[in-house]
Amino acid sequence: MKNRAFKIICSLLIFGIFSVGLYLYLLSDFNNLYQDENFILLKKSIKNSKKEDLKDFVEIYNKTHTIISYKKSLLSGYNYKVGMSPFHDAVNSRLYRYDSQIEANFKNILYALKLEEDFTADECLTYLFLNCDYLYGNKGIKDASIFFFKKSIKNLTLKEKITLVIMLDNPSLYNPFRERDILKRRIKEYEKML
Repeated sequence: MKNRAFKIICSLLIFGIFSVGLYLYLLSDFNNLYQDENFILLKKSIKNSKKEDLKDFVEIYNKTHTIISYKKSLLSGYNYKVGMSPFHDAVNSRLYRYDSQIEANFKNILYALKLEEDFTADECLTYLFLNCDYLYGNKGIKDASIFFFKKSIKNLTLKEKITLVIMLDNPSLYNPFRERDILKRRIKEYEKML
């Protein structure tokens, strides 16, 4: 009986050590997965976005959204929604095509975990603001600001900034030209949170 319990404990211990080792390898720079050209470009883009001053937009976003650690959401089985993890959203902003959906999901999870390890949520948010499709051929918050409000981002009012933050979640649903009523209600909700 003691011999059997000892074998089970040893097996669990070996499995645990193997699992931790595998996890550390999957997130290490030694993993060839992170040599993917698209992922390298994504990391460079996030690094370059640090130069931009979008603190007002990031601050509004942080006050109006619940941002959780992607790693914690995976471990807790939390039901993920767009906007909860800038790391996951940054990975999804790039189109990764693989042979199967399972492979795509697995790789995108690892990419998001790696981004969470290498960057802050605010850095990924800045990247998202600069690269989001704001409709009508407007890529990024700067183009959207000029297109929708005829102003640079530095000259926007608080309501206009809130509008662009809201659009990051779903530009079509909160389109200022087509969905004015939905957008007005959402802006009021955000103003209460600020």
